[in-house]
Amino acid sequence: MKLDFNTYRSKVRGCYLGKTIGGTLGAPFECYRGVYDVDGFMQDISEPVPNDDVDLQLVWLAAAEREGKNIDSHVLAEYWTTYVSAAFSEYGTGKNNFRMGILPPLSGYMRNENRNSNGAWIRTEIWACLCAGNPALAATYAYYDACVDHSGEGVYAAVFMAAVQAVRSKRRQSRAESAWVLVLRLSMAILRLIWRLFCAMVVAALVRADGEERPAAKRSSVRP
Repeated sequence: MKLDFNTYRSKVRGCYLGKTIGGTLGAPFECYRGVYDVDGFMQDISEPVPNDDVDLQLVWLAAAEREGKNIDSHVLAEYWTTYVSAAFSEYGTGKNNFRMGILPPLSGYMRNENRNSNGAWIRTEIWACLCAGNPALAATYAYYDACVDHSGEGVYAAVFMAAVQAVRSKRRQSRAESAWVLVLRLSMAILRLIWRLFCAMVVAALVRADGEERPAAKRSSVRP
């Protein structure tokens, strides 16, 4: 499939519209697990709502526009410390490490309790869009990005997501593929449910067996 400019622009627009809408809808429920009956936005949207998933990518876009294809983890770390104000979680840890002379990839590892978190892969769309159809290049830039403030699983997830998104940006999903994706998702959900039920049954059986095998306490012959 040849990706012409109009198609590319439409895909990028759709990518960030979806990202922004989803992030705005979900923001009030971040860090809360549950099933919610949501039929619209829960906050004032008369002005743009801050969202780190999207806003952080503007820093990388500025780096790409100014530095071109030669950006690497050190260049991105410079932009990170200059434009990102967060001083907490993995964002702040990576920035503080870099300011103390600890360079990537160690800046994402040292003293970083959140090194394996999802703070890097949530900002990978920028690399997929800039490297549409080139998953290897998208994965490379995602690695440069993630190791500024992540390590281990936090980096692996970013590299994986950037590569997948770069591949998908150049392909049209057929109806057959869409159906298979839906079937796969439903199957995984059912398998997770079955596994949880199985685990609950095993735990219940162990508790019941432990109660049956434990001898009854003998009554004391000493009267108070």
